Amino acid sequence: MTQYNNFNKVSLNNLDTLHKVIRTVNLNHLTLQQSNFKCTNGVYYPLLNRGNIVRCEFIGIGSEIDDTHYAIVWDCPLSSESITVIPITSKFVEESKRTFCLGTINNFFTDKNNTVIKPSYVYLNKIKEVSRKRLTPWVIPNSNPTQLVTLSNTQIDRIKDAIAITYLDEEYIVGKLCSTGLQLPIAYDNDLLTSGYRRLLSISIDKSDNKQHKIKIDSTNSVFNLKCFYPQYDNSVKPLCNLIKYHKNHFTFRENILKSLFSNNPNKVNEAKQIIMHFYNKFKNNLTT
Repeated sequence: MTQYNNFNKVSLNNLDTLHKVIRTVNLNHLTLQQSNFKCTNGVYYPLLNRGNIVRCEFIGIGSEIDDTHYAIVWDCPLSSESITVIPITSKFVEESKRTFCLGTINNFFTDKNNTVIKPSYVYLNKIKEVSRKRLTPWVIPNSNPTQLVTLSNTQIDRIKDAIAITYLDEEYIVGKLCSTGLQLPIAYDNDLLTSGYRRLLSISIDKSDNKQHKIKIDSTNSVFNLKCFYPQYDNSVKPLCNLIKYHKNHFTFRENILKSLFSNNPNKVNEAKQIIMHFYNKFKNNLTT
């Protein structure tokens, strides 16, 4: 845990590590009077904090020209006119190192007529520096005094994990499984499939049964147990491969299966489970013959 604490204090508070991936947007054509922020004695008000939700008008970035989006405030020095934000969307995106679901954000209504809060998905790969002139702090409806919509600590930790594995090359569950032999998971904790891109703290493998290994994974959000087996890879599975690309290279095919299993895409997850079960049935038959 010491390593994780050091990461929080040093890496996350020092965004120099991220500057190479942040796209800066020139927003000088707007005046400060047109924005929702005022600078008094060198400090910008209203104050923003990490995890606040803002509405952004990104310009000049491909299909985002003059479009309105929502974003998470990530780094916001009090005296800086520009801040770092991470775009979010309510449209489904598959789980990966750089895109992932945060779940629902408390009180995050994008329309006064909305009664249902949709899950929010993060585009970490689109992290960028923007001017406060293009931001509107997003407030909790009818809050008095006014309060900003804000991520929970758990959701902020989820983003910290993503930054660690994406930009600081920390290990994560799916990546470690992909690099560990040729086994496929057949039994696992229910929450594992939604945690594949969480930072890995430790992993232990029990190889006392040389045909089926037991694996214990300690991640930043939980401890998981799973059982894996060695399948006999062959092309008999090809008829099941519609969304998951079959590959004669066993390592490549296994990686395709695992990434689909942890994709949070229901169709891909189900197909991955069918492929794994196909191999597991053959595996069990071989044990009895």
